[in-house]
Amino acid sequence: MNGELAFFLTLPLFREYYQRIGLVASEYIHFTSFNSIWFWFFLCIFWYFECNSIFGVQYSTWRQANNNEEELLELSKVTRFLASRFVKKYQLTKHWIFILLLAFLSSFWASTAIIYGSEFLQALFFVFLPIPTLALIRLNLANKILTQNLSPSELFLQIRLNRRNSQLLALFTISIIFCWVIFTMLKHQTIWN
Repeated sequence: MNGELAFFLTLPLFREYYQRIGLVASEYIHFTSFNSIWFWFFLCIFWYFECNSIFGVQYSTWRQANNNEEELLELSKVTRFLASRFVKKYQLTKHWIFILLLAFLSSFWASTAIIYGSEFLQALFFVFLPIPTLALIRLNLANKILTQNLSPSELFLQIRLNRRNSQLLALFTISIIFCWVIFTMLKHQTIWN
């Protein structure tokens, strides 16, 4: 049977089934839980952009300019400027009140999400939890760029190292989220009740 023909034969059955049980089209996809494809799509897109863009400069641009000294020098100037703006904007070590407030809010958020069993709050917590860690990794890179007089090739190596660290953080975060999803799925099974 042709794939298009199978689609057109099963689509009316699909619509009839969902009309019988009373679901509307917006309820086909659940946006408020871990089993939503949109949650995993958002998570992958978020980490893709965070790992491939360092201070607004794409890593692929650095790789392409690696063999050309003039382009590498120009990219290093742009990156130094963007790193100085990043340090001015996100210097967190001077604002201890902000750090304490962030710690209180994140612990309140996590405890509320876990105690009440809200998958939406849990998903948001696990998505936004590694962002301060990523900001600290980027802040360390920016401070290293500004304090040390790195040549453009050394700067490229530091950016490559930063990208690898960001990818490891992304892998760790996605693994933790996946383990939590499996735990919550098992918890809702009849075996645990």
